[in-house]
Amino acid sequence: MLAVASPARAQIHTWTDGSGHLVLSNQPKGGSEQAYVLPQSESMRTTRPADPTKYSLYDQLIHDWSATHGVRSELVRAVIQVESGFNAWAKSPKGAMGLMQLMPDTMREFHVSDAYNPG
Repeated sequence: MLAVASPARAQIHTWTDGSGHLVLSNQPKGGSEQAYVLPQSESMRTTRPADPTKYSLYDQLIHDWSATHGVRSELVRAVIQVESGFNAWAKSPKGAMGLMQLMPDTMREFHVSDAYNPG
């Protein structure tokens, strides 16, 4: 489920920084955001720093799902970083859950039974 996209109410905001890197954020650009290196990606940055104790936990899973669905693993990694900071137990005040912050309607649409299970 990591690499399947679906329309959602939440937004991931993007822009290109001065060095030409794609920046992904859960907040719109306001002019003072700092962009952080996203591990294992030379072309993308996020506005949330990566926790080195967490970002490698899901490497194989990200690689496998990205290959299965034809999505760049760097993009999946960046979305996870922006949405949950690689916290599989993340839950937003609006009810989004897990690494990719799935909403209940999205879970139903894609037959996801446990948003907290990254697999």
